Parts: sequence; structure tokens; C-alpha cells
Amino acid sequence: MPRPRGRAPRVESYRTRVSIGLGVIALLLVAIPFVPAVAGVGGSTVRYSYEPRLTKEVTGQFVSTAHGPVKLFSWSDPQTSFPQDSLRVHASQIGSILVRAAAVDSVSAYQLYDLGRQRRVPLLLRTSTPRQLALAPARALAPGRYSFVATHEGMFGGRDFTYLEVVPPGSPITAISSRPRATAPAVLDALLPLCATLVALAFAVLLLRSLRRRRSGEKVLWATGFFLFGLAAACEAAAQRTGWSPGLFRVYYLAGGVLTVAFLGAGSAWLLLPKRGRDLLLGGLAVATAAAIVTVALAPVSTTALALTPHGRPPPNGALGGQAFLWAIALNTFGTVFLIGGSLYAIVRRRRIRSNVWIAAGAIVVALATGLSRTGSYSFVYAGQLLGIALMFSGFAFVGEAPAPRSREREELRGLRPARASRA
Repeated sequence: MPRPRGRAPRVESYRTRVSIGLGVIALLLVAIPFVPAVAGVGGSTVRYSYEPRLTKEVTGQFVSTAHGPVKLFSWSDPQTSFPQDSLRVHASQIGSILVRAAAVDSVSAYQLYDLGRQRRVPLLLRTSTPRQLALAPARALAPGRYSFVATHEGMFGGRDFTYLEVVPPGSPITAISSRPRATAPAVLDALLPLCATLVALAFAVLLLRSLRRRRSGEKVLWATGFFLFGLAAACEAAAQRTGWSPGLFRVYYLAGGVLTVAFLGAGSAWLLLPKRGRDLLLGGLAVATAAAIVTVALAPVSTTALALTPHGRPPPNGALGGQAFLWAIALNTFGTVFLIGGSLYAIVRRRRIRSNVWIAAGAIVVALATGLSRTGSYSFVYAGQLLGIALMFSGFAFVGEAPAPRSREREELRGLRPARASRA
């Protein structure tokens, strides 16, 4: 007896492959944040290094020592707790504090605070050039924790907060590498966004391949959103190895900060809108995308902000001037409303409940992970974002798939049981 044709084996095989892939990705997501702790990578033994040559492009705050200057890592906001990976040195090691920028401010704009004794430490000017100041404490620093506050871009710019700890003689200090270009954190920081790139592109390809079974506009929009997320992650991976440039930051900001959520949300909106509404959606999204591209391309980029970006972190959004942030706010709001709100609406209406639960959960996880960026723990930020897009993909992939037949129907399709007689 010939085997009847049916869609059940193909649907089950597809879902099995997707489930296995998601399981492998989930395992990687759990493992990635713990790689530094298990391998001993990312600690202070390799994070700080002597800078053998300070070119005009090298800016920031440095501690001048007998073996060369050591760059301090900075934050744009004061930290609520003292950073555990701050530079630990003996007072005898500190020669002066170097401030390098495209244009330095007056001496009074730079202040050193003794956090333990809650007082300001007077600084003396050693040398001064238009791009560099050398400031020295008026007296030897006592053991304790210190914060150095520096302004940038003049009176209308922001402030950078750096931290260092002076320890008593004989206490362990930070091991400083003599190879600034061969540090493990650079490899690790590039590895995380590279993983995000590969996962996002794989999801985009799987969604496009599913179009062979069923033509659907929502999967094209979702695949485009994953591609944009992967493009933004690829830009960050490249920047961790070569440094941020204005062009690289524009692509990163446009793809990840402006368009990704908009296209993912447009895919969810496609399922809820009638044909006329879908035409308006595509037209509005095309116009908004073109306008955002032009706005970001013409917006000025602060090279000083790019240069002051701590290693392992993307530049602040304020590095891009002009009105580009308006497009980011508008398109992200639109995308979030349809991703989360549309899924909740569909769940209430009992439409594609399982798929929409995955989509809503993934969108919430991505939002929470992005919020972790304020803590500076970017390993967990990327792990959370990858987990979120994996959850969303699991919902996207099964939208429109035919439900698996029940056991009796599967046996009938395989010819193991005679088909039930149709009722008159």
C-alpha cells in the first residue's frame, strides 16, 4: 500500500531541529558568562598595561609610573560602590596623573577625591599642553580609595569618573602587563558580540528558509530584524579589536539602536493588521527607515567620546549628535508596543498562545538585559540579549506552522490504521 503524503513528518522534523538548536544555544548562553571566571580571564592581571607610546589619538586619564603611563578605566557616572577591578598601586608608584583629550580644560576642572576621608586632594600642575595636562598630588597619597573626576568637551560636556586604590607597602598590587595589545579581555570582549552575530544571522536564515513552506510577510520582517541585530553585534566585535570609528558607530547605532526593534515589532504588527493596514505599515516603515538612515549618516559623531569609551563597552548614545535620537525613541517605542502589546493582545484573544508567550517573554528578557548595561556587566548583557532573541525566534518560527496531528491521525497518514469512514 503506498504511503500517503502528509505534512506531519516534515513539521515534526522541523520542530525537532529547531528545538535541538535552541537547546544548544541555551547551553552556550549559560556557559558564556562563566568563561572568564573559570578560565581566569578578565581579571586585573591582564586588564591594565603600560602604554609604550601615547599618540595624539590616545586620550583619557593615566597614572604616570616609572615604567610608563597606565590608563585608568572611566565611567560617565559616579559608581555607587567602589569598583573591585580598580587599579591597586603603592603611593611610591604614582608620579602624576595625565589627562589627555582633544582639548584639555583648565586645571580646576580636574579633581582628586579621597573617598575614605571624604576630602579633596590638592593637585599641582607639572606640565601643560593644549592636549595634555600632568597633575601631581600636593602630598604623598595615604593608603585608601580615590576617585579622579575629569571634564571633557569644555563646560558643556560631561564628566569622567576613574578610580584607583593606594595600598600600604607590602600589600598586593595590580599586575600590569607590558603588552597592551595582547590582552585576553580584548579577545573575550570580541567573542561575545561575535557569538551574537552568528546566532542572529542563523535565526534570520532559518526564518527565510521557512518561506519555502509558507509565504508570509511577518517572517521577512522578523528575519530583517535579526539581520540588523547581527550587523550591530558585528560592528561591536570589530570595534573591540580595532577601536571605534565614526562610520562604525553610525552603523552600530542605526542597525541596533534604531531599526532592530522596529522591524521585529513590524512583523508582529503584520499578524494583527488587515491587508490595507499592512500596506500602510510597509509604507510607513520604509519612509521611517530611509529618514533614519539619512539622519544618522549626517549626524556629527564626537571623536572624543569614542576615544574615551572604556574597553569592552559601546560608546554612549550621546556620542551621536543631531536629532537621530528622536528616530531611536519613536521606532523603538513602536516596535516594543507591537512586540509585547501585540503578543499580549493575541494571548487574550486566544490566538497562537504558545508562540506569543515566547515572543513576549523574549522581548521582556531583551529589555531587561539591555537595562543591565548600566551596571557595566556586558557579559551578562549579551547573554541576556541572546537568550531573549532565542525565545523570540522560538515564537516566530512556529507562527503559521500547522499543528501536529493527533496520534490516530498520524497512524492513518502512515497507513498503519484504516481511515475512519466519513459520516454522511
